[in-house]
Amino acid sequence: MSKDTPENRLTKLETWAWGPNQNNGVDLSIKGLWAVVRRIDRTIMIASGAMIIVQPLVLAALVKWLVGK
Repeated sequence: MSKDTPENRLTKLETWAWGPNQNNGVDLSIKGLWAVVRRIDRTIMIASGAMIIVQPLVLAALVKWLVGK
């Protein structure tokens, strides 16, 4: 049976967190979260771009409606 040393604990923790081949554990979770962040960022950028285009049109229609009364 192996001794409980700080090195052994660190090795066990690394294996638990990263997995044996770096393709699972925390690494996969971080990649998944990063993909979600990129999707949210893309959505925000698209919405911001749409507002830059649509906002002047809405303001012009509102001014025309108010002046026309």
